[in-house]
Amino acid sequence: MSKSISKALAEKLVEIYSKRKIPHYSKLYATSPEGFTRERIQSDPQNSLFQMIIVAVYDRQPFTHWAGGFEPIWGLAKSKWSLPRILREAKLYSLDRVLELTESTIDDVLSRCIFYGHQLASYGKTRFAKTFTETAISVNNLISDIRVARMATDVKKYHGHLVDITGIGEIIASKLVMYTLRELPYFGSSINPKELYPAVKPILKEYHNANLAKEFKHLYGENIVDQLFEELKSLGDPFAIDAMYYIDRDAPELKKYILELTTDRTDAYNNECKMGKSLTNKNSYSALSSLPLKRGTVLRGIINTLSVYSGGWLRRDITVYKDDNRVYPKVGNEIILVDSNCKVYQSRFTKPEVVDKVCLGLPANLKPWYKKHYPEDRIGSDRDVYFEYTGCDYVFWIYSSQEWKAKIKSDEKRYLKPI
Repeated sequence: MSKSISKALAEKLVEIYSKRKIPHYSKLYATSPEGFTRERIQSDPQNSLFQMIIVAVYDRQPFTHWAGGFEPIWGLAKSKWSLPRILREAKLYSLDRVLELTESTIDDVLSRCIFYGHQLASYGKTRFAKTFTETAISVNNLISDIRVARMATDVKKYHGHLVDITGIGEIIASKLVMYTLRELPYFGSSINPKELYPAVKPILKEYHNANLAKEFKHLYGENIVDQLFEELKSLGDPFAIDAMYYIDRDAPELKKYILELTTDRTDAYNNECKMGKSLTNKNSYSALSSLPLKRGTVLRGIINTLSVYSGGWLRRDITVYKDDNRVYPKVGNEIILVDSNCKVYQSRFTKPEVVDKVCLGLPANLKPWYKKHYPEDRIGSDRDVYFEYTGCDYVFWIYSSQEWKAKIKSDEKRYLKPI
């Protein structure tokens, strides 16, 4: 995995985190009576922190599965199963009230609180009444942790105090650090985001973060997440890695964009699970280590149906139009193509060649791509193919006509609504 790629991904995550994820959830909070807004938190920070911790404790499986997401748990959905409403009606959503109750009383009340058909007193070995009492007792100390935090060591201490509360594991504690010190810094914190890194890594185990991390590893290698974390630390916002959660869950239109940021030949060689098999003759391409093209340059091609059958398949090749300066491609030039599924194809330009176009030969090398996108023997009039330069060596993205039209449409939407 090249450092330039991990840096590019990290920079885009910071942008998405600050310009999309945080504003998205801030708006969600602001438009809901149960939302944790600046005004609500600053008017009663102790009670707000107590409520935030309690809600966060239930923001986990199987509760999110029963509720179909986190929104009913945080009271952000129009549902009779709003968790804050249920707890408020049971008189368990007030710090002062919970401090007056015994653990057994809280347990009894929770056993009669029903959320999507399930009681709230326990799940597995966890008795949530203990969580309520321990949280209520700890709130003042936690507020103090928040307000005195200046360095990474303070963050680690705060995270540890959260984990000490029954029902709070490392992932939930990591989320709470992110909420109270980064995304909703209204409890009196004044820490630089770059110091938050000791509490970040557990959040990567959250389902959506883990899901996108898996895709990153599939594309960019097993070390990509660790490299991203280090890049985000150097950029001063390690919690921006939680942009992965937003992308995977709430912004599917960004996923393909973030996965298409770049690719390079080294990644293709090193990720056989992604590419199907390693490319051969790696050393034969050194003569073209640099192309006279800018990243994003697009070359157009036209598929030609040949009059030769091979294994029951009518072979094809592609006439590729050269760049505006007619420098590339030429006969003998190699090219590596990466399709929309990140499958890699190795090919070479061959005769015939004229001033403005040349043939992309070796038809058998692209056979799987042809059969996927143009399965009929006779292609018809929609024969255009597009090659977009990645900026790395001689690696290009390859798009069928339909894929290119979809990409243009997606790009237009993205540019109309910037990240």
